[in-house]
Amino acid sequence: MRTIFADSTFWIGLLNPKDGLHALATSHRQLLTSCRIVTTDLVGIEVLNGLAGSGSGLRKSAIDMVQSWPKLPRLTVVPIGRELLSRAEDLYRRSSDKKWGIIDCVSFAVMAEMHIQDALTYDHHFVQASFNALMWQP
Repeated sequence: MRTIFADSTFWIGLLNPKDGLHALATSHRQLLTSCRIVTTDLVGIEVLNGLAGSGSGLRKSAIDMVQSWPKLPRLTVVPIGRELLSRAEDLYRRSSDKKWGIIDCVSFAVMAEMHIQDALTYDHHFVQASFNALMWQP
């Protein structure tokens, strides 16, 4: 079964009908049931932060979604631990010529470790890191 990493741009676009990526994220929604999906606790935090000022309805939808992740059979949520964070910090240090944030670096470390090439994201940083950003349209 194909494994895909899901980034915050996908989850936010999926939840928020006013988001510029809503149609694109919705068009990729079927991958949630046809593939194995991997994300991280930090992506969940990014989603919650990203929708914090979007009104009580979207805030509720966001927390309900993130809290449902552990119950979804095809979704693996990778927890942040000291070892993973250390690998991400090393990547962050080595990529000083990029504008990658630490959460991106955690995602890249997880994808490399799990041999995942495809990401549900619009973030071009994934492309810079040699991954396939399935929502990226340059």
